[in-house]
Amino acid sequence: MRKDISGCGNAGSGSSLIYCFQYCSVNRKNNSEDRCQKTENQNSYFHFFRVIKIKSILPFVLFIYIFILPFNSFSQNWDISSSQKKIYEELISLRLPTAKKLLEEEQKNTTFSKGWNLYLEDLYDFLNIIISQDKNMYDDTEKKIEARVTNLQKLEKNSPAYAFIYGEILFHRSMIRFQFNHYIKGGLDFRKGFQLLSENEKKFPEWLPNKKSLGLYHIILGTIPDEFQWFNQLLGMEGARNLGLKEMALAMGDASMFHLEAQILYPAILSFLDIDTKKAVEMTQRVYEKDKRNLLSLFITAIILQKEGHNESALRLLENFQITKNYTAFNYIYYMKGECQRNKGEYEKSIVNYKIYLENAKNKEEKADAFYQIAHCYWLLKDEKNANEIKNKICSEDNSEYERLIGFCKKGFPNRLLLSSRFYFDGGYYEKAESLLSVSGLKNFSLSAGLQSRENHLEYLYRLGRIYQKQKQNPKAILQFRKALQLSPHLKESTTYFVPYSCFQTGNVFFDLGNIDSAKYYYAKSLTFRNFQYEKSLQYEVKQKLKEINQKK
Repeated sequence: MRKDISGCGNAGSGSSLIYCFQYCSVNRKNNSEDRCQKTENQNSYFHFFRVIKIKSILPFVLFIYIFILPFNSFSQNWDISSSQKKIYEELISLRLPTAKKLLEEEQKNTTFSKGWNLYLEDLYDFLNIIISQDKNMYDDTEKKIEARVTNLQKLEKNSPAYAFIYGEILFHRSMIRFQFNHYIKGGLDFRKGFQLLSENEKKFPEWLPNKKSLGLYHIILGTIPDEFQWFNQLLGMEGARNLGLKEMALAMGDASMFHLEAQILYPAILSFLDIDTKKAVEMTQRVYEKDKRNLLSLFITAIILQKEGHNESALRLLENFQITKNYTAFNYIYYMKGECQRNKGEYEKSIVNYKIYLENAKNKEEKADAFYQIAHCYWLLKDEKNANEIKNKICSEDNSEYERLIGFCKKGFPNRLLLSSRFYFDGGYYEKAESLLSVSGLKNFSLSAGLQSRENHLEYLYRLGRIYQKQKQNPKAILQFRKALQLSPHLKESTTYFVPYSCFQTGNVFFDLGNIDSAKYYYAKSLTFRNFQYEKSLQYEVKQKLKEINQKK
């Protein structure tokens, strides 16, 4: 299910991985009517990599970089002990305290593969810093990785596992560097890791684990916007999403005792790239049922469910999972609970979980986002005193990098009815969302009043159209979107995205109906709009849709 953009709340609305990254973490920053993006005025290739540091990377990077390893395949080339396999199992279940103890014991063992010990140590450090978001760990982690690379380079280099592990370590470090704003260094690590795996593929084309990692690189590079592709070519990097998917699908055929972990990867790709979201939901639920003690599997499953509008199922998973002392402290779980409760209309409960999350938030983005969510929950509870106190706190800070917060401080709180309906929509409660808007009607949003009222009128039409679209009431959806398009002459001074996105969604409805000519017309028309929120995001999504149409010819 694809949700919309609108400020910030949930994240990742794009039909591509890059937009999953760009939408500020609130719905994973997955996909949602409530979105948060960075401003798009940085004219640099490495600004693209900046988006990788946002929380939206957690569901994808954590997940993919762990589940990419089927150890049985490696055992054909390197000796892997049962204790190393046990450490791996603890790591992918996010039982990091237990994994650390086992690692300390394994480091004393000189009988088995040092190479895989280096990998497991790196995986532990990667998970630890990415989950904690603790910048105080950065310098020490950098030193550990540098020493690890030095030790790896002393080992035998003829095995495919050597380049594979080296590439994985570099990728881990690139993600860490992106997270803590070292974009150029992170980009160079990313490039070197890609080159290592590409060469490894040429030397060992039948070695399946390499295809998983290289496939991931191809997918990420294949989703970079067109305006940055020249730099990929300059550095010798070329991406292809479909090639990456084929490589991963091929690697999935590798039978191993870790087949469960291999299966988790695929639904994440299907969901985050909006390839087959229904299949993604079915697969991820089946996988989680096989191992309900795996916190990472829970996390990914809940994110996919939430992203695709299965809010009740996601909330049930999150509330029922007991995180004991054997698991790493995963603060983001509280944010997810708060988000699910907010989408359900349980604003008091939502505030409680957002505040728990806020107590352990490590950086400015996390804190600003949590305050933003809490303020809106108070607003919906009609507690204007607390809502405005938090708003004033947010707006007293420098928020120049966050488009959503700039708009919030300029315009204030949105219309309660529209905001509540939007959250219900994000949670998949389409009947509740429709009921709120239908009962109210357009009478509350006059076109003859000021700009804010006209924008509310436009948003009403757009959101009702999106609800009908999700309910497969296509004629009604098209009608609402066209009504929104007809209002564009009345909103020339508006910078909201509702008109161009109404045009884009009309194209999507026709595309789903198989009316390709009409879809292409509305896609092309949506590119004619200028100077609105998330303009570059829309342009990218339209180009991806047109590319998809051309590939089917």
